[in-house]
Amino acid sequence: MIICGVDPGKVGAFAFYDPYKNKIIKVIDMPTLNTSKVKGKIKTTISWPTLAEQLRSIDDHYGNDDIRVYLELVHAMPKQGVSSSFVFGRGFGGVEALVAAFQWSLYYVTSPVWKRHFGLGPDKEAARAKASQILPSDTPLWTPRRGEVNKAQCEGRAEAALIAVYGSKQLGQNQRGRVRL
Repeated sequence: MIICGVDPGKVGAFAFYDPYKNKIIKVIDMPTLNTSKVKGKIKTTISWPTLAEQLRSIDDHYGNDDIRVYLELVHAMPKQGVSSSFVFGRGFGGVEALVAAFQWSLYYVTSPVWKRHFGLGPDKEAARAKASQILPSDTPLWTPRRGEVNKAQCEGRAEAALIAVYGSKQLGQNQRGRVRL
């Protein structure tokens, strides 16, 4: 069984976790497309066809019966603009649609629940440190490298990995001490 943690959003990620090996087997960053330029700022959106193609390779390899997805349940936040809320909600719904299309089992978890499980607050650096502590061999996945991935992408990867480990714990995949939390 493979557990997938999803940190939704444009700088989020899918992290596929093998609880028996205590290892992230694949991370897929949310692919984006430049859509327009507004007031000198480039606007982007998630490239759903690209994401679907990347997820299909996982589905082809593992099959839909062996993948369990834990998706961070998000909502609009105070002082967040209407446009930003719409874009964020659209991304969340797109992830739900892809998971349904692949017929993967879907579970929801709120940020406070999985973060409390690991003793974390809102600090994303703490999430990267915790992910490195729990999954030391996967630390390079959420370590920023110049010209390759930026800090925000690394934070999304680390949070997705922690969501996957949390999901594994919830599904009882670590009963034999394979994952130390």
